[in-house]
Amino acid sequence: MGALNEQHPQLQLRALLSRFEIVLATEYEALRTRDTEALYDVIEEKMRLAAEIEQLTPTIKIPTPQSPAAEQAEWETIRKLLAKCELENRTNGATISANQKFATSMLDIITGRRAVERTYGASGRLSNQAARLRFERV
Repeated sequence: MGALNEQHPQLQLRALLSRFEIVLATEYEALRTRDTEALYDVIEEKMRLAAEIEQLTPTIKIPTPQSPAAEQAEWETIRKLLAKCELENRTNGATISANQKFATSMLDIITGRRAVERTYGASGRLSNQAARLRFERV
């Protein structure tokens, strides 16, 4: 199969994306169950697959309307896989964000800090600057 993949990088890309999709599903399950050990494994696998995809990218030739129908169909399958992976990755990112907000809220309750004290800083990230800055009225 190695010779086939050398001749058809699109087939190799499709295989990598299919594996990436499985890893994203595993990541979602690990996030859902808060399995940190599985998350570490997923991160390593995502990084490895991303590196393989990046290495393969320069060899990919996007078919034109004049390309054979089989090449165009293969590319459409790849595009659908890419879109599915993007959606799953965004879903996982939203899950991570929700988990972070939950943890922050729990810490606020434990420490007695009011949630409204957190604001967005110059970098666009949440910060506690508002709690530290006090403006005096003149």
